[in-house]
Amino acid sequence: MYEKGDIVKQSIKKALELYTKGCNLKYGQGCTNIGTVYYAGIGVDVSYLKAAEHFRKACLLDNGQGCTSLGNMYANGNGVPRDIKFGHDMFEKSCALNDARGCANLGVMYQKGISVKMDGKKAVKLLTKSCSMNDPQGCLNRLFWWFFDSGIWLFYDCSWWLSSLYRRCLTGGNRLFCCGSGCLQGSLCFRCGLNL
Repeated sequence: MYEKGDIVKQSIKKALELYTKGCNLKYGQGCTNIGTVYYAGIGVDVSYLKAAEHFRKACLLDNGQGCTSLGNMYANGNGVPRDIKFGHDMFEKSCALNDARGCANLGVMYQKGISVKMDGKKAVKLLTKSCSMNDPQGCLNRLFWWFFDSGIWLFYDCSWWLSSLYRRCLTGGNRLFCCGSGCLQGSLCFRCGLNL
C-alpha cells in the first residue's frame, strides 16, 4: 500500500518500516518485499547484498517468491557470484512451495539442460504446473515446448494450448500474453495440422 501509494500517500520509508516489522515477525513475504525494494532500487539505492540477504531470509521462512528471487540472482549472477546449481536448488524449493515462477524457471532448466540433465517430461510437468498457477512465463514456455530433431524446431500439442492457455487468456489473463498468443495462434496450430 505505502510502496505503490494505493489509498495512502506513497512512502517507501513507511513501506520498508512495515516490511521490516513483518520480516522480524517471521512473515516471509515482508522479507521478500524488502529484498525487492533493494534489488530494484525502489526509493533507495540498489543493494544486491541487502536484496540477497532478505530473499535468503524469506526463503528460510518458506516464502516461495523469496526462494525464486534468490535463485534468479544466483542463476544469472545478478549482484552475486553466478552459481547455477544454487539457483536450481532455490527454484526446486520454490516450486515445492508452489511458487509459479519458480516452477517455470525450473522447467526451463530441465527443458534446456541447464545444470541438470535435459528431461522433457519433467520440463513439461513443471511448466504445466506453473501455467496452471497462471504464470505467463510458464504458459509461454509450455506453449513453445520443443524438441530438436535433425536441426528442425518442432512445436507440438496445440490442442493443449487451445484448451488451456488461450481460454485462460480470454477469461482475463495477461493482455500482453493474449496479444502474443493471438498473433501466434494461426502459425502454431497450422504446424500441428489444425486450421483455425
